[in-house]
Amino acid sequence: MPSDAVGIRKRTGFVLAGGASRRMGTDKALLPWGDGTLLEHMTRKLAAVAGRVCVVGRGDLPDRRPERGPVEGIATALSVTATEDNLIVAVDLPELDPAFLQYLAGRLEKSRSGLLTCRVAGRTPLCLGIRAGCIDAVDRYLDSGKRSLRGLLGTIDHETVDEKQIRSAGFPVDMFRNLNAPEDLPRPPAP
Repeated sequence: MPSDAVGIRKRTGFVLAGGASRRMGTDKALLPWGDGTLLEHMTRKLAAVAGRVCVVGRGDLPDRRPERGPVEGIATALSVTATEDNLIVAVDLPELDPAFLQYLAGRLEKSRSGLLTCRVAGRTPLCLGIRAGCIDAVDRYLDSGKRSLRGLLGTIDHETVDEKQIRSAGFPVDMFRNLNAPEDLPRPPAP
């Protein structure tokens, strides 16, 4: 078996899809995208680089403690993972390239840090690599009453992949454009 196939089997992918989608006005995960829904689209992207893909925030894997935001989704994912290395993405990042996710997974495997994040245009999109061993730090952070992803980064030894590194690896930084509101959706082609 090729070594990349072994690596894929050794990691789990998680799509965080438990948000309220208030600004969008409808459940983002169920928006039509390609030949299915946005959730199906993101699940396929992760399936290309992870041996198992789970959806957090709905169905069989609801957030352990609802209404606590995406960091709770991360904690929920880490509480059920069977692999040390994990990729976690938000459902609303449809332009993420599976080749970039493979690159991110490779960086996580080589990293001495337990958390690998991206930094683009001064923000941290919800696309990260994280080791299962970080669960205690994530739970402590949530138990302190805090919920922001940026705040979590101050509590866990992490490595950041910045815009320059993303571009140097051959990826466009606009793949991190997320869908928050109806105006973020692509316009259908003119007739």
